Amino acid sequence: MISPTPQGHTTPRAPHILIDPYVPLPAGMIDDLAESPLAIGVYALISRLFYSAREPVALSEADIARYDPSLKRGAVRRAFDHLLGGSWLIAEGKDGLKGRYTPTWGLVAGEARPWQLNAPLLGRPRRHQEIRLCRRLLDTYMGRLITQPRRPARVERYVSRPLLSLRDIGTYAQLLRGEGISTPALRAWGLALGDQPLTPPDDTTILAAASQRALVDADDISLTPHAYRHLGISNHTSAAAPAPTTPGQLLLYLPPDMAGDMIGQVAPHLIGDAPDSSPPAAHCDAECAPPLHAPTITGNLREKREKSESPPTPLSPATTLHGGGDTAAIAIELSETTHLLTTLGIQPRIITELADLPPDVVQAAIREERQRPDLIRPGAWTVTLLRSYRNGRWQPLTLPPIPTVADASVPLLTAGDTDAPALPAIRAYISTFGISPTPEQRDAICTAVADITRWRQDLQRWKLNGYRPQSVEKLLDFHTHQGKPNDSSAPTGSAYTLADLEAISAVNADESLTLEERQVRRRAIERQVAARAAAPPERSAYTLADLEAITAVNADESLTLEERYTRRRAIERQVAGRRPAASAPLWLSTRTPPLADAEASCG
Repeated sequence: MISPTPQGHTTPRAPHILIDPYVPLPAGMIDDLAESPLAIGVYALISRLFYSAREPVALSEADIARYDPSLKRGAVRRAFDHLLGGSWLIAEGKDGLKGRYTPTWGLVAGEARPWQLNAPLLGRPRRHQEIRLCRRLLDTYMGRLITQPRRPARVERYVSRPLLSLRDIGTYAQLLRGEGISTPALRAWGLALGDQPLTPPDDTTILAAASQRALVDADDISLTPHAYRHLGISNHTSAAAPAPTTPGQLLLYLPPDMAGDMIGQVAPHLIGDAPDSSPPAAHCDAECAPPLHAPTITGNLREKREKSESPPTPLSPATTLHGGGDTAAIAIELSETTHLLTTLGIQPRIITELADLPPDVVQAAIREERQRPDLIRPGAWTVTLLRSYRNGRWQPLTLPPIPTVADASVPLLTAGDTDAPALPAIRAYISTFGISPTPEQRDAICTAVADITRWRQDLQRWKLNGYRPQSVEKLLDFHTHQGKPNDSSAPTGSAYTLADLEAISAVNADESLTLEERQVRRRAIERQVAARAAAPPERSAYTLADLEAITAVNADESLTLEERYTRRRAIERQVAGRRPAASAPLWLSTRTPPLADAEASCG
């Protein structure tokens, strides 16, 4: 996956953009199931099978557990519950047979919009974005699932066991969306660099890397006969030799029973270099530089000595080729800028045009586009901003580093200050929400903020509860009604602390718990809060019965998001009717920590 350079460093592989077949995934589904990467992976598998079979997919929980042995049937069942509850799958079936599933683009005008194979864009509404997932992540890294309506599904793999899991596939889709954290398996197989996704290599490189695991542990991953047939290798001498490779291609390891008389025909193509009319690029020093023509095994030593006496081959600006010597598959040099543009599905010629721009400028343009959910073509606004930046008509907002320790001597924002983003109050707002306030909002912040440390704490509480960052007036009202400065507890009138909110969020994010277990743990946290409260709250009229009613609404999966929202608002109106007239504003106390729990549960 990573090839050595002449200086001994390692450089990531160059991605091949928009060449390989892909599986389209709804961006809204990835956002809706952010806490369940497994459900995203199951959707990707069903979409792949549906596109191949051209009909609803007959699938069971046991079939998916057979495809991914690391899963338990309970986890698969919960993944199906998430997909069916969010209307991302349409299920149909008969008694005694497997369920038949059709992927959808989500709810459109209150109804699930299924995939339409004969329609443009598979029936996807133009205002809905899609994420393109390379099919090799499923076919090569995991295998092909052959479903049967009445019998268990069969799995055909190129390797003895899957290289990835469906959770890894779902996490990779989240990385393409610009979210999520990469897994150890994605980093181990060269599919992620930090939290940035990398384009999967070709099948030959994937299988060569998998075959080399047997050099370390004979009981580890090994190739299956399907893989050898796919590579054009067999135990017979008449087998066709694999296509010649380019410099930097990984070596394919063959077990002793597959070697024998095949060394003469296979080894030159795997170890040597492909003939090329242009001078080869130097990938190592002169002593190990590959020859221009693939020699036989017996001539390697003599030609190596002749090479060692000649000067190193200079670097060539020739076009980098895909594995196998195919000149049509042009690779773009890997950089942080090209990776950011690749995740948006931008055309290669445009990526080449904008590859020299700084990565922070590209990130700022992507943030500007994500603040416009009404855009039809993803990436088009980013390209427009980047071209405007190159022509001098647009400048991104640059943020200075945020100090780690609050300094009371740092001057706060003053009204009308032209360098507002460089001041602590505005800088804290931008770093917390990722957007810049308007000039009127900046003046309001400069008037109300008096303690920069408490201001940062209130911003974190505001974000944790899911409030809109654009509501600066309410945010400042929230900041003004707080208790003592530098108080790390929750807002006045609530016995919930920041630790309580984090504990509730952790319970909601734990996929290993059932709904009953989550409800029991949330009840335990609520009882601790009730026991800790020495006096009734001053600004909140919520009772334990109200909290239990809200928890029941959150746990009822038969309700849609709109129905949950309506029932929670009905509870809020009942609480508002019991509130004294001299209390704080309604919005400040009705959005209590249990409602933050509700929003986290609803995704």
